[in-house]
Amino acid sequence: MTLSRRMAFFPILLMVGFISCGTPPTPEQLHTDSVSLILGDASFQARFGRPPTVHDDEELRIRVHLEYVLELLRQRPTSPWRS
Repeated sequence: MTLSRRMAFFPILLMVGFISCGTPPTPEQLHTDSVSLILGDASFQARFGRPPTVHDDEELRIRVHLEYVLELLRQRPTSPWRS
């Protein structure tokens, strides 16, 4: 096979390769507004091991955040508050 014939097959093989790969999966859309300005979505990531997406229930995000904050507060020493 001559060089010019091999060069003609290259674009075809390249195109077949791209078509056979298919389209990559679309990444999940993340929430752009975190549940807390201070903690962000650390509570959701701690519970589920991933950032929240637009498909996650807003009430769930808030409940997880409040439970996380309560646990953080329980872990803090309270001696300076007692007299």
